[in-house]
Amino acid sequence: MAIVSVANQKGGVGKTTLTVNLSAALTSRGKKVLVVDTDPQGNATTSLIGLEDLDTTLLEVVMDDADVDSAIISVEKSFGTIHLLPAPPDLALANIEIEGAGTLSYMKDILHPIKNSYDYILIDTPPSVSSLMLSSLIASDGVIVPLQAEFLALEGLSQMWKLMETIRNGMNPFLELIGVVINMWDPRTILARQVLEEVKRVLGDKAFETVIPRTVRVAEAPSHTMTLLEYAPDSKATTAFLQLAEEFHRRCREMFQGVNEA
Repeated sequence: MAIVSVANQKGGVGKTTLTVNLSAALTSRGKKVLVVDTDPQGNATTSLIGLEDLDTTLLEVVMDDADVDSAIISVEKSFGTIHLLPAPPDLALANIEIEGAGTLSYMKDILHPIKNSYDYILIDTPPSVSSLMLSSLIASDGVIVPLQAEFLALEGLSQMWKLMETIRNGMNPFLELIGVVINMWDPRTILARQVLEEVKRVLGDKAFETVIPRTVRVAEAPSHTMTLLEYAPDSKATTAFLQLAEEFHRRCREMFQGVNEA
């Protein structure tokens, strides 16, 4: 039982892709997973259920117009059921609501009462330091940081680490870095190989062994409202996400089992 933010202040690193497909891989392994979409772009919501009209979303929950259980959608897939707390197109209003309330505990207040109902709650966070991102980190037990294997990757990681330190020194002293995932990996480029080597040298065991390869299938799947497990079950990226789910579960069990039992 863990609440995990998939976070990086840098955009374009594949946070939503990682959140959606890791949740699918965990679900296929028999885990009960809730995806929480806190990105105002709502890409995790679109990837899982498309552009359908939603009566109740995270925005209504934040604004106290609905309880969280009424907003959660069960998304039936061939491999199991993914649970989704969706984002509306105007989720940016939630930032105003949170800032107006003068507290960043909103996501904690929403998610901690339902935490024991799931094996994992994965939060797809915005690509900026907004109230929604900060509130998500305060609610979380751990963080996964996706990185692209590019020149400025480690600079972005340094900024993310400083943000986590600020959260740890404030409203969530128990926040853990579960690991850093190299995403959209292209082994054909020398730069990508060099960045991967540098990430593993600097981070040691905080770098996931599993690397997610770049493939057009990853970009195509959301347009069909499908995860990679459904759209391209035999692709290298699908195999990588299944391996990542095993590694992620093992790390979380080692980090959080004693805490949850206590």
